[in-house]
Amino acid sequence: AQIGTLQTTYNSVPYEGGDRIGDSFPNHRMRHALSLRLSQAVPETRTYLTGSYRFYVDDFDILAHTLDVGVTQYLGSDVSLRLTYRLHTQTAASFWTPLFRATTPLEAYRTADSDLSAFDAHEGGATLRWYWDRVGALSTRSSYLEAAFLHYERTNGLHVNVFSIGWGWQL
Repeated sequence: AQIGTLQTTYNSVPYEGGDRIGDSFPNHRMRHALSLRLSQAVPETRTYLTGSYRFYVDDFDILAHTLDVGVTQYLGSDVSLRLTYRLHTQTAASFWTPLFRATTPLEAYRTADSDLSAFDAHEGGATLRWYWDRVGALSTRSSYLEAAFLHYERTNGLHVNVFSIGWGWQL
C-alpha cells in the first residue's frame, strides 16, 4: 500500500487549448505482485539458465505481465558471457490521458506520465565478464571486470541504449 502524495510533483498534463495542468492522483494505492523464478544449471557445459514471470495489478487499473530470461555461458576459467531478454506489457492507469479536456472537472484525477500509460517494452542485453583472480569463474566470490550493453525500447516512444563498464572484488 502507498499513501500520501503519489504523483511526481513536477509532471503536468497537456490542457486543451495549449496550456498545461498539474498531475492529480488518488492519495492511496494498493499494489499486488506475484512472481515465479526458475533456474537451471548444466554443470557439464558450465551453462546457467534463468527465467522469471511477474504478474502485477493495482487499483489504478494497471495490469502488467513481465517475462525475463537469461543465459550465462562460461568460456574457460576466466571469462563468462551473459545474454538477457525481458518483455513487459501493461495497461494504462484509469486516469491516464494524453490531453486534459476543458469539459473535464478540475478535481478529476489525471496524468500523462508515460510510465503509467499502456505500453509494451523489450529489453535485451549482453555482459562480458573477465575474472582476474585465480579462483576465476569457479566461485561466486571472484573479483572481476565487465563490459555490458543494454537496449531498452517501449512502444510509447522511449528508446535507450546503455553501455557500462563495471568491476567487483572479493571481500
